[in-house]
Amino acid sequence: MANNLPGRRTTIVQRYLNFVDLPIPEAQVWETLENEQQAAAIEVLARLIAQTTDPHPRQEEDHD
Repeated sequence: MANNLPGRRTTIVQRYLNFVDLPIPEAQVWETLENEQQAAAIEVLARLIAQTTDPHPRQEEDHD
């Protein structure tokens, strides 16, 4: 059975969601960290990202 209804119109409703106004709990936690803690977290995340691109990383030499 074909559904041919002449003159039938549909209306598309577009809604805008304003995510800027939503609080992000992670951002509040990040702001409570000291600079050294933030740097350590960034270093760990950078290493994790690097491991996903190179599953066999080279050993780093200890320069200390």
